[in-house]
Amino acid sequence: MSETELNNTSSTADAVSSGSPISGQLSSSSDIDYYAIAASEAGTISVNFDSPKSGSSHYFTVSILDSSGTVLASQESGGDLSFSTGIEAAGAYYMAVEEGYFHDTGEYSLTGTTATGSTSGIETEANSTRANADAVSSGSPISGQLSSSSDIDYYAIAASEAGTISV
Repeated sequence: MSETELNNTSSTADAVSSGSPISGQLSSSSDIDYYAIAASEAGTISVNFDSPKSGSSHYFTVSILDSSGTVLASQESGGDLSFSTGIEAAGAYYMAVEEGYFHDTGEYSLTGTTATGSTSGIETEANSTRANADAVSSGSPISGQLSSSSDIDYYAIAASEAGTISV
């Protein structure tokens, strides 16, 4: 399956099925390709991006967004990459591919996959305030990422008695 133009906004995004790859290319430095993926309940969205480049220079920025446009996870790359984020509800989510620091018109492939189930051990957005902190169980790892230079991630742990918390 290949992208269609114009898919430059979330309202004109190409719909993709979970686990099915789609190919596309950034035709100009201002082109942003949006892809819509539906989640049937809470769980994770994973992205596999197959780049036409293989290097460390940032040719592409790939992001996962919620229906309001909030970036849930984002990566910059000059090569292939895979990442995921936790989602707390069913709904429409988006993957966006745009230019990084450099521009390349080569064809990329993008695969988005939804998985239902617990978000335990996976950061969810918006955990950018103490009131929305992700809960962490003592001794259990959690993975997350800062999606921008201004992103702050909060985590909460409940202590049953006085003691030491190690991070």
